Amino acid sequence: MRDWYYAEDGEQAGPVAEADLARLIDAGHVARDTFVWTEEYEDWVPAHDVPELMSPPEPVKITAPPPASRRRPEPPPPEPDRDEADREQPAPEREQPHPWLRYWAKMVDIMVVSVLARIVIGITLPGVAKAPDRVLGILFLLGHVFAEPFALSNWGTTPGRALLGISLRNHNDSRLSYHEALGRAFKVWFRGLGLGIPVVSFITQIHAYDRLTRYGITSWDEEGPFVVSHETIEPWRVFVAVAIVVVLTSLSAAVLIA
Repeated sequence: MRDWYYAEDGEQAGPVAEADLARLIDAGHVARDTFVWTEEYEDWVPAHDVPELMSPPEPVKITAPPPASRRRPEPPPPEPDRDEADREQPAPEREQPHPWLRYWAKMVDIMVVSVLARIVIGITLPGVAKAPDRVLGILFLLGHVFAEPFALSNWGTTPGRALLGISLRNHNDSRLSYHEALGRAFKVWFRGLGLGIPVVSFITQIHAYDRLTRYGITSWDEEGPFVVSHETIEPWRVFVAVAIVVVLTSLSAAVLIA
């Protein structure tokens, strides 16, 4: 008959005969999920996985411990308290959202598209160029929805993002396809920029800013799922981005007047 060892408060107890250990388990002195071990086992197992211990056989005399030539595995330590283990687990670091860097990068991209569109329309469709500036602004913003995916799918970035060290990738670090980038651009246009409609655009931008600063991710990136990361950039890049927006805004107004 085999001799058994069992874990008790993280310590090894035994050896005891199989029949005696079965009686201890049957009487409730040893729990059924207590880890036990005998020489025939490679590692400790729960007692309820050993059928012989669940149905006690006839009593036998306790025998001497097995020879020390074979080293017994260490009994498993008691499981730590789950709440305490969770408290000790460090929280993962999350990428800082940098909403204002993303805003200025977007403005640079929108202004680049707007100025180019004004020049082309002024040459090819002078009648359309005389439309109200507010209407043209909404149309140019819609044009940016289609232009941005082209840049992202072909070059992996846009002028504004490249200037301010912002990277937009898939969750597997691959470049966005045109279809993926177009779907994201439409969501940004609708949820973030409010279709370019005054007042509506202001409200949607405030809401997008609040969500980004609170959760660290926008709804359209979470649904992608897309990953936006930021490089460490020099302050002069921010000043250049702001200057580009101001200059392009002035140039766009000059083209309209001409």
